[in-house]
Formats: sequence, C-alpha cells, structure tokens
Amino acid sequence: MSIQTVVIDPPWNERGGGKSKRGADKHYPLLSTPEIVQTIYSCEYWNQIEPHAHLYMWVTNNFLIDGLEVVKALGFTYKTNFVWLKNSMGLGQYFRGQHEICLFATRGSRPTQPRTDRRDISSVLIAPKSRHSEKPLSSYDLIESRSKGRYLEIFARRKISDQWIAWGNEINDVDTIEKDSNGYTQQEITWG
Repeated sequence: MSIQTVVIDPPWNERGGGKSKRGADKHYPLLSTPEIVQTIYSCEYWNQIEPHAHLYMWVTNNFLIDGLEVVKALGFTYKTNFVWLKNSMGLGQYFRGQHEICLFATRGSRPTQPRTDRRDISSVLIAPKSRHSEKPLSSYDLIESRSKGRYLEIFARRKISDQWIAWGNEINDVDTIEKDSNGYTQQEITWG
C-alpha cells in the first residue's frame, strides 16, 4: 500500500554546552544534516511514498534553516508550519525553548483533508512534554485531520496505530527488532 503522508523527527546534531551533557546527544545518537538526508533515503519505505504527498518535519530552533534544506533535498516544497507549545521550558542559550516547530511541505498536488467539523485548525498545539523528544499524541491527531493516510514516521519513537508505519531506532515493545547498520528499526505496525 502506498504512503501519502510522511512525518520526520530527525536527530538533529543538537549538543548541549557546558561541563555536563545536556543536549539531545545525552538521549540518542545524533546525525549531521547530510547524514539525516542519507538516512531518510535509506528507509525501505521511502520509495512507497506517492508522487503527490504531504511531509511534516520537526525542527529545533537551531536547525530551522537545515530543516528547510532537508525538505527541499527530499523533493518537497515548504508551505507553512505549526508549533507545539510545551508546558515547561527546556534548554536554550539566548532564550529557553518552550516550543518546537513542525514544518509542513507538499510534493505534487495532494490536497489537505476537508474539515469535517467545520472548525479552523490552529497553528499552535498546546500539549505537555513527556520523555525527551517524544511528540504528543495530539500532534498525530492534527496530522491525521489534515492529511490522508497511509502514514510513515521516520525516526519514530513509538507505535501509533495500524495506519502508521514506524521506522526508527527508539521503537520499543516490539517482539523482534531488526536494526540496520545505523541502528534503525524497520517495523510495519499492526494492531490486533
């Protein structure tokens, strides 16, 4: 079955300063921007994405420009974004971060889903933080409300539903986990 929507949450090369390890590298292996593009293309599901598709990519403030470059390198065109407003502040050199940006891009002419509830969808998603870098379930609801599935999540941290394919090195609760040379798990999710 072909994939119509892709969500990517790259392990940006975000390193904390100071004597103690406080950046993302404390939690998982980081990749340079070229390595991120290479790893995305190595995902066995990448070639199943339809020519007309949606892309959602999470970026940190420090890697916003890199995120836009990755979107372009993947053959998508940036359209807009939404932000996740968190319930507490994180780290930051100039300002302490309390939000994360999700870029929205398209390839071809895939329209968004019609709004069935006749409400506008805000560009601000308010939800509490959980474990490091894990996105709120409400972000998946937002994505499903605007973009058609089947869905692929690259650099996934958990299983979502039977409409989602999860690919990443942090997927837990899987009976058999096979990892490629970069440590990324390829797992098609099914719910019984």
